[in-house]
Amino acid sequence: EDPQIAAGVSMVRATAYMGQEKYAEAIAPLQTYLRLAADGPDAEQSRRQLAVALAKVNRWDEAQRAYDQLNPATKQQEPFLQTTYLLAESAFAAGEKTWARELFAELADEKNPPEYREKGLSGKAWSELDLNAHIRSAETFERLLRDFPNSPLAPEAALARAAALEKAGQHDAALATYSLVLKD
Repeated sequence: EDPQIAAGVSMVRATAYMGQEKYAEAIAPLQTYLRLAADGPDAEQSRRQLAVALAKVNRWDEAQRAYDQLNPATKQQEPFLQTTYLLAESAFAAGEKTWARELFAELADEKNPPEYREKGLSGKAWSELDLNAHIRSAETFERLLRDFPNSPLAPEAALARAAALEKAGQHDAALATYSLVLKD
């Protein structure tokens, strides 16, 4: 009956479910924890886990609301960035390309560490390509190639950039990009 103990038990249950990738089962204990201890020591972690759990069970609107409730002051911190990346990848894989693009764009922010910027640029470019924003996609791939020329993502990004230019009707630029890929 003690709310503090009930919140702690809920957090332990949720953590166990998340560790076992039982996302549907983790949702209720995470929501219980947040109801009982909205300002508790594990509240931000619970919000991050709730957003991921909801995404993993394709409850996208709820996942977005949970994500929007994360503390914006933590945006450049590792747990926030990792959550954003997990959500972006999940959204992309599930066909939620618009939200995936938004999340990847957050990761691509210049203020973020290079490993997240690189993933963000790549994911943003692929999302734009899937959304038929070919010029934007080509520009984002170009930025990825410029900022991270030695990335393991670079060869595929160069090919994708060329394909995006081709789809946008910029055949000369596409041909030049294909030529560069062949030289490397």
